[in-house]
Amino acid sequence: LAEIAKRVGSTRLQSEQDITNVINKLPASLICIDNLHHLMKPLIGGLRELDKLSEFMRNSADHINWVSSIDSASYRYLERVRGDRFMFDDVRHLPSWNEKQVKHLVEQRTSLLKSKVSFEDILYNEEAQNLRRYERLHLENNFYRLLWDYADGNPTVALHYWQRSIFRKTKNGSASRY
Repeated sequence: LAEIAKRVGSTRLQSEQDITNVINKLPASLICIDNLHHLMKPLIGGLRELDKLSEFMRNSADHINWVSSIDSASYRYLERVRGDRFMFDDVRHLPSWNEKQVKHLVEQRTSLLKSKVSFEDILYNEEAQNLRRYERLHLENNFYRLLWDYADGNPTVALHYWQRSIFRKTKNGSASRY
């Protein structure tokens, strides 16, 4: 709730009621909360923060709309423990992305780096020097296929692991993370 208070422009709000009053005075608004599952903790009472947010959302005015994302495993858990008593009026399940979509997304984000990406360092230097063009493309496609498979079609996970897998070569030949 402190983060919501900060986002609506006040860090001086003390109580849930103070924050609710400010939010209810907003014009018709859409408030988005990503990764709602981070409020859940795997222990007794571990849903307390999520329940507090749920109550807060229920107490906001009708012209305030809430959209949130939650991973599927956490959502299934909430369905089991809370059933109909939870906070979602409408649930949309996002389909997994296919390999081509993940590759396109990664290529788009990589183009923002204004750097050439090479997959040759996956191999030993001698092997990389002997690769023909179609073999290089095959290596690249296999990498994207592995990334897509590892991310299970989740674009956010794919980007996370793509970012962790790319390095910039420095002038002395060593590698540093982007």
